Amino acid sequence: TMTYDKFIPAASELGFEYVEIMMPYIAPGNELGREYLSKHKENISTTLESADIDVQVHLPHAVDIAAPSEQIRQAGITELKDCLDVASELDVDKAVIHPTSSARKRTWDDDIVRGWILDSIQELNDYSEECGVELCMENIPRSRFTIADFDQFFAETDCSMTLDIGHARISGHDETQLAEFLKEHHDRVSHVHVNDNKQFIAGNGGQPADDHVPTGSGDTDFAQILEPLVGSEWLGTLSLEVQTQNLDYIAVSKEQFDEMLRNAENAAQVQ
Repeated sequence: TMTYDKFIPAASELGFEYVEIMMPYIAPGNELGREYLSKHKENISTTLESADIDVQVHLPHAVDIAAPSEQIRQAGITELKDCLDVASELDVDKAVIHPTSSARKRTWDDDIVRGWILDSIQELNDYSEECGVELCMENIPRSRFTIADFDQFFAETDCSMTLDIGHARISGHDETQLAEFLKEHHDRVSHVHVNDNKQFIAGNGGQPADDHVPTGSGDTDFAQILEPLVGSEWLGTLSLEVQTQNLDYIAVSKEQFDEMLRNAENAAQVQ
């Protein structure tokens, strides 16, 4: 596993402006992610400062904020508040959160569960503002909040959104639909996960898999999707999500994405 003292300087050397640190339940040494980050916060802060790079976090994936049991929901909210405290200690800009629920779809009505999710998200968003951290809820395929459900999220919370492009494609949104989504909601989309994937026709219903291949090696047309943001006053952030420990693949991914952005910006200027 690549530790912070390696990936932070590496990200800086590759020209990234920030890193997005995962905050899983189990960190190296069988610790809670927030405990590990808190224990090493001084060294992490020093490493970030030395590398001249900013930091964001991804909150734990599996913390249940919409369980049928209110006691479990409140425990999940408390756990994530503790994570936000650690994020604040690290001077984190943004924290990504999943709308996680253990309520089974065949048992619990989607509208009820979405209500629990939104109540929890708003409470956590209010807390994150006190911590000085921007909370950004991510669209998750096959959940109660796929990209198709975010109109309710926008209407009923003040929370920002993390748009995961790969997740949106799995949920059936193509490049044209995603560009329209960003055109309409760019003011609420504060963060974007650049998650490339491929169309698998055989055995997967024609939908891409959530495989996070190196950026540019999939068949996602990021230029079309991000066109509403290119040359605009949008001040959000983008993370390249590539499932690899190989820094060469990360370097190629950044080169591919940077070239795409340059070409898109040049095309926008011509127009």
